[in-house]
Amino acid sequence: MAHALWRPGEHLLNADSRQVYRGMDIATAKPTRAERLAYPWELLDLRDPREPFTAKDWLDEASAAWAAGGVCWAVGGTSFYFDVLAHGLFEQAEIPPGARERLAVLMGRGLAALRDEVVRRDPEYAQGADLQNPRRLERAFLAMEVSGRKYSELRLERRAPPIRLRMAVLFLPRKTIYNRIEARVAAMLAGGLLDETRALLKSGVPESAPAMTGIGYAEAAGHLAGRLALGEVRERMVLRTRQFARRQVGAFRRFQGATFVDLSGAPPGSDAEDAWFYRLPLAVRGEPIPEGGARLPAETRPAEALRQMMEETHAA
Repeated sequence: MAHALWRPGEHLLNADSRQVYRGMDIATAKPTRAERLAYPWELLDLRDPREPFTAKDWLDEASAAWAAGGVCWAVGGTSFYFDVLAHGLFEQAEIPPGARERLAVLMGRGLAALRDEVVRRDPEYAQGADLQNPRRLERAFLAMEVSGRKYSELRLERRAPPIRLRMAVLFLPRKTIYNRIEARVAAMLAGGLLDETRALLKSGVPESAPAMTGIGYAEAAGHLAGRLALGEVRERMVLRTRQFARRQVGAFRRFQGATFVDLSGAPPGSDAEDAWFYRLPLAVRGEPIPEGGARLPAETRPAEALRQMMEETHAA
């Protein structure tokens, strides 16, 4: 889709938090070498996997591309990157080692312990947060540890970047997504994921590095260390990817004023988990998108419709 939308002179920005790391290509589904020769992808391979990379780092890189002028297509599944594009970030002091140690103690007791602590300290934030997302819980906990304030209060101090932003969310039925996940995991394992992970570990990237917690690398490292059989690697990758896909749906549904695009080309299914999509109002050209979002008509050609949306936004 991104390649169909792009035109010469425009920017294609990676918005995937794992594709920023060098040497991590297979489990991140990074654009291939041929695709990167044909299309000017940016914000890929920015860091060694041993180095940290924050949402602020990504926003700084993306803002530089916007400042260069022209249309920018930010493409990826890291919903927090789109959140900071829409709302910005609040100022935060450097996180001291003690705060990370207290986080490690909580995580050592399981995700539920961290979730309970975040809920206890900021019930207002917890009411609308994805409490199954460990990264968001970690971010909220550390912000409160450093500032001594509620995370919900800090979020009110965010300032949106000075860009014209239009968001489109691509939709497929749940059963289609699950079938694709099965095929994708099989392709990654057949395509050399174990060898890529082995090379990363041999180069000095520790198994405990945040980059190595990504889906695929954690499981492959467990297999190479003798903790997981190959069949368990596949099963855990499928399970974690399904869980991630469900969290993505929840996160992107919360974006105000987004346009949802049905890529299935099929009539509404019977799966109750897809019903929310078909309840969205149809987007009408020339009319503002409702706060809760809207969907394009089923007969719309997605690439053409998204291209038109961008041109209207850019000309505004």
